[in-house]
Amino acid sequence: MASAFILRIVGKDNEEAVFSNKRYYTGLRRRFEPGCMVFFVMKKGVDSFVGFGRIKKVVRLKEMEDDEVRMCTRKGWKLRIDFDDPLERFARPIPVRQVFYGLHKLGRALHGLRLTESEAIRILNFREFTG
Repeated sequence: MASAFILRIVGKDNEEAVFSNKRYYTGLRRRFEPGCMVFFVMKKGVDSFVGFGRIKKVVRLKEMEDDEVRMCTRKGWKLRIDFDDPLERFARPIPVRQVFYGLHKLGRALHGLRLTESEAIRILNFREFTG
């Protein structure tokens, strides 16, 4: 299995944009590459996993169109991550603390966290158990 990361989605509008456009913009500097798995976390009362996908392509500023570069520069973003189909939204949010006790205490530090293969598999298994 390729690397896996957690990325935070803030707000319902951003959630809809990520899942409908299959794109995520970020200023994080990580080794995102095609094939990496990304698990999305949102505040749903508590921090919860809301879905996941595999990276199809990572687009840097110099590869973007001018209007997209302006938007990214204004918001402090450096990359656009495009995802393969399907980008899966979980039927029900899965609280982080149910999957990894204590990890929920990281709060904002969850954003960009690299996961081990066993941690990624644990999330996927938990999804099947609760789905």
